[in-house]
Amino acid sequence: FNGESAGWRIIGVFDTEDEKGNVSKRIKLIRATSIGSYAYDNKPSGTGTSTSNNGSNDWTDARLMMLLNPGYENTSSLYAYEGSLYWNKKSGTCYAGESEGTTSCNFTSTGLIPATHTQIDKVKYYLGRNVESQGLYADDYYNLERGTNIYSGHHTYWIGYVGLIYPSDYAYATNLSICDKAGSNYADDTTNCTEKDWLLDNEHWAWTLSPCSSGDYGASCINTSKKFINNNSAFNIHDVRPVLYLKSEIEIKSGTGSQSDPYILG
Repeated sequence: FNGESAGWRIIGVFDTEDEKGNVSKRIKLIRATSIGSYAYDNKPSGTGTSTSNNGSNDWTDARLMMLLNPGYENTSSLYAYEGSLYWNKKSGTCYAGESEGTTSCNFTSTGLIPATHTQIDKVKYYLGRNVESQGLYADDYYNLERGTNIYSGHHTYWIGYVGLIYPSDYAYATNLSICDKAGSNYADDTTNCTEKDWLLDNEHWAWTLSPCSSGDYGASCINTSKKFINNNSAFNIHDVRPVLYLKSEIEIKSGTGSQSDPYILG
């Protein structure tokens, strides 16, 4: 996929709603490795949905969203540089760190190719907030993500092309027939939980799509202790692994799904 041999993994096949409200089964993919470490958002107070200088946890105008998706090529008050760099396979300036910090970024070898654009569907991503993660299980995360508990004025969903992993994706990605721990406590049973969780990255923190339970600038991420961290300020720098849904007509044509014999989509 995207010209990257075994470069993406299938999270699952989900009943997913597109921009027209049509619900179909769609393959959900996540990039196997990170495209770099960037801020979720670091807009200053009064810009877009930001009410402080810590950025905003509303994905609908988050600067990371504008980096990954099309339509933000022109500069604006929300994004002072050329955006959509990952979508357009380009290099430029990305946001990273507090006080509108920036860093150089280059997606000329990792960005999305034109042929991939035609395979991705524009769908609904849910933006419900997760409460404090201690003691929650996969189905709890799933239900909260689709809930209406949001910060005042923020959105419960977003319709677009490229998003991030949900906390529930990570929680479901272990072997639940032998792991009986809550998602935030997988590290308490490394043999049956963390070592069985194929979405886990032991070396880097990674952003998830979900805002945290309180405030307007905290977003959830998975840390190297295999736990969810709420109230992690949006301006912080964490790994980004793009997530997307394929158009409903795309199917697995061949392959066994191993790294040496990956699925071929068509």
